[in-house]
Amino acid sequence: MITQKLKTFWSQAVTKGKIASEFKVNHETWQFGLKQSGKNITYFAKNLTKGKDISAKILERKIAGTNFYIQFNEFRALRPVTPSKHLGAHPCVSEKARDCRFSCQDKKDSLSISQREILQTLKLKNYSWNFYSNAFPYDATGHFLIIPSNKNKVTHLIQKFDKKLLVDVLDLFKKTEGLIIIFQSLHAGASVNHFHLQAFFHNRKYALESGKIYDNVLDNYPVPAFVYDLAKEKNHIPKAITILQEENIPFDVICLNKRVYIFPRNPLHEVVSEFPTGPMGAMEIMGKFVTTDKKVYQNFDIHKLYRSLNKTCFEI
Repeated sequence: MITQKLKTFWSQAVTKGKIASEFKVNHETWQFGLKQSGKNITYFAKNLTKGKDISAKILERKIAGTNFYIQFNEFRALRPVTPSKHLGAHPCVSEKARDCRFSCQDKKDSLSISQREILQTLKLKNYSWNFYSNAFPYDATGHFLIIPSNKNKVTHLIQKFDKKLLVDVLDLFKKTEGLIIIFQSLHAGASVNHFHLQAFFHNRKYALESGKIYDNVLDNYPVPAFVYDLAKEKNHIPKAITILQEENIPFDVICLNKRVYIFPRNPLHEVVSEFPTGPMGAMEIMGKFVTTDKKVYQNFDIHKLYRSLNKTCFEI
């Protein structure tokens, strides 16, 4: 099974020091990554120019009265490109290959996707799908970028589904049991306009799993979604995605427990005052808020959770 292989490859890559990124900060070279600490995988950061460790904290708590969690992660604040925090709608991310934040055309960039090891490849009908490590992982146990390639070359496709991508992604969903797969469109959490999925191991229970489903609509949850059984209703998924794209409505797709959840998003509220640390994405909607702001971490409560989600998601 691909999931078990990925766990092995991830562990091996961490042990070999391959889940690490170097980048420039004020003319200094910094490094961020993961390392094996006994039986656990932990974050680390170093100022290579000065030969010093960079200290940072990770805190996590359950949001009282909910099944949601919030994490304070100082390591992610070290990223050389930080998300825009201005409230409301954001401009479109450039679709030009030369502007791609994966640096797919610039192999000299230390953060280029071309510099990262391919941990696994899944060959499907239209593309070969490469699994890479995220340069700044949300989850130390495994956080993957899944990017289509054609004839062994990374293909710069914009972050939007077409028929070929839909066919492959539905097949990929079926073949990656044990993983949580997410897609974020532009204005719904995506910060890179290069077609990609993200994946995590399903090794904890998320708030989304407590929601009820009635007539293909998520209920008993802070925000609604269209929900389809992957085995029985897969033909409905491309129809729903196509309609949203034709209407220029941003959306998040989450494949979890053999179900596909599609959340229509409000592009006027990419960043909200209740959670002002950057655009909200599928991870927050699914049940885990991640922030680099300690005050936001300390003050975020059930009321801010509901208000933030209700602003950024459309009713169905």
